[in-house]
Amino acid sequence: MRGFALVAMVITAMAVTACQTRPPPQPAQADPAFALLAESASRVSSAFRQLADIEAARTPSAGDPTVGEAYSAEFQQLISVTWAGPVEPLLEEVAARVGYTFGGIGDRPASDLVVRVDAHDTQIGDLLRDIWVQFGGRADLIVDEVKRRIEVRYARR
Repeated sequence: MRGFALVAMVITAMAVTACQTRPPPQPAQADPAFALLAESASRVSSAFRQLADIEAARTPSAGDPTVGEAYSAEFQQLISVTWAGPVEPLLEEVAARVGYTFGGIGDRPASDLVVRVDAHDTQIGDLLRDIWVQFGGRADLIVDEVKRRIEVRYARR
């Protein structure tokens, strides 16, 4: 009888512990490493933009729409635009705003030239310069005031 009581107690203990609920899972904590990584990526992006500006200022090319002259009246107009995508639709819109036509010259690359712009009350000339800097040598931005035309001249591959 004693053995039976012992077996019954063991089975009862096992049954009771098997029904015990587990503590609810803790909500996932935001890993501070991800926040630091995002902050670092933002700083790197800003540094690359600054390097591109410095390089453009150090070695201006014929493709810089602002080298050696002040903006004409059309390009002193203020514009606010937020854009991330292919450059051509943006330049078509800007050209129309100043009464110019727009066109691309040369062999377009397999993937579009993508730019990111977040300009608020910025002169159109400064906006065009920012776009040109983002080309990174893949194209030049030409503003022909005689023909009243803005052109993207794609670099030869």
